[in-house]
Amino acid sequence: MGIPVTRIEKEFIFKSLKGGKTILSIYGKDWELQTRIVQYNDMDVRLEILDGVVTFCKENDEAHVFFSFQNNHFTFDTRVRERSGSHIFLVQPEEIYKDSERGYRRIKIQDSLNISFLLKQQRYELNFPKIASPFAGVVPELSKDFNPASIAQLLQSFKEKMSGSVSEHKIHMMRDRRAESLEEQLMIKTCKIIWLPSTEKDIPAFNPFPKDLIVTKDDFITFQRDRDVPSYKIANLIKDFLFQKKIKGIHSLVYCPLFHEMYLVGYIYACNKDDLKQEISKELIEYIDQFSKVLSYSLKKNGYFKTELQVIETTYEAPIIDISASGLLFSHTSQELSKELDIFKELRINFRINKKELNLDSWVIRKFKDQDQFYFGVQFRKIEPDDFCYLYEFIYNKPFRPQGKYVW
Repeated sequence: MGIPVTRIEKEFIFKSLKGGKTILSIYGKDWELQTRIVQYNDMDVRLEILDGVVTFCKENDEAHVFFSFQNNHFTFDTRVRERSGSHIFLVQPEEIYKDSERGYRRIKIQDSLNISFLLKQQRYELNFPKIASPFAGVVPELSKDFNPASIAQLLQSFKEKMSGSVSEHKIHMMRDRRAESLEEQLMIKTCKIIWLPSTEKDIPAFNPFPKDLIVTKDDFITFQRDRDVPSYKIANLIKDFLFQKKIKGIHSLVYCPLFHEMYLVGYIYACNKDDLKQEISKELIEYIDQFSKVLSYSLKKNGYFKTELQVIETTYEAPIIDISASGLLFSHTSQELSKELDIFKELRINFRINKKELNLDSWVIRKFKDQDQFYFGVQFRKIEPDDFCYLYEFIYNKPFRPQGKYVW
């Protein structure tokens, strides 16, 4: 389903969507609508219908809602309270979920549809701490400030930039190390930047960046709860976390992780002390974030992560439970397969739709067990445009419109 947003985030999202142009796609059993939020309160959400056949929509129908906001995908389930003319009223949802990995609605498979795949029974292991969710190693946007071909030049340009901006800065590498400090463990768990604009204030309550970039106070609280820390102790832990920085003379700091696939390979640390009593700016955080991605890419291109390993492949078959244009869920009863098929495992999935055979590069991003069945959610990593359009039309019974208004 994704990650539930906080009550404050939910209020912020609805307030931002109200009266705006963001499209919310609503799906019922036999109907779908494209809408915009007009008004909302604690009881319901009023939406203007932009497209779709409203006559099939009935009171108390289940409704599944999807939308994009600030470069993230969101979804929630609710019921139809009523419809009136060109408007529909939905019951205020209890939860909204953020799912940055899924951009398309999942459809349950009514008829039998199986996949086969080649399982890599061995994979390389690097001696770095593993992170909580996969890092998609995309080629970063490059600029004149960053030359990934030369690590030495890259580090020199970073040093020149940072020397005039912060009191201290250092790059820590994690090879042959365990994540021991609280900051290292927090980066592994959240896969986000730790940024304290001022140790005299608090951990940021909101993320001020276009993407989900920094650890917020809610993230810190969730991290402590996952460590079984009682709720009544967390407030004091936050105070102590900030106090320990202050007694070291730190006024502002940042920890920016360096990722490679499933590993935290290092991190960038910077801080301002008594000689520079000012906040580390948002602009510098964005610079450090971009540099971290270019550095990770440069390390990969220059052979820092190279290793040799023989790969043995075995063919498996499994039924598809549900599918979207970006991935699918399948199940299997084999415990041996469950041991081999870990998160981040790469698969070459094969299945046939009508007379067309699809061969898709994928990887596992979700795994769980229910009674005697093991379930695996995979995300498509590479798909040819013709194959994507064919798959999209098969799933949603309508052609894909890359320049259209709606993508759900």
